[in-house]
Amino acid sequence: NGMEYTILALGLSLGEEYMREIQKFDFTKKNPKLLLLAFDEKDYSLEDSILIALLAKLGFDIVLFVPTGFQILERYYARPLLVEHQIGSYMFGLSIPKAPSLKDDILKINTIFQRIFKRG
Repeated sequence: NGMEYTILALGLSLGEEYMREIQKFDFTKKNPKLLLLAFDEKDYSLEDSILIALLAKLGFDIVLFVPTGFQILERYYARPLLVEHQIGSYMFGLSIPKAPSLKDDILKINTIFQRIFKRG
């Protein structure tokens, strides 16, 4: 049905970012991690599901956090490839909180040091 060619084409055309992550890790010591936060009702593509499955087979530790409980990738798999854990009840309408930037943290540290070591 051509699915093999789709999988092969996607694997051979992985982006530079993915290739560097794969090449950089020593899989015998520490597995690379991938965290996917899916708060919306977005449909993920066949290519997304192939990429996640490929990275899982390569040794990535993958966590999908889907508070809505939707089957965002699994519907493309002919057999179960991911282990599912359901914790608590489903939640809708969530958004990803803004993470503090490193620049903000550095400014806070500098301010603290200026107060401690203030001259005069």
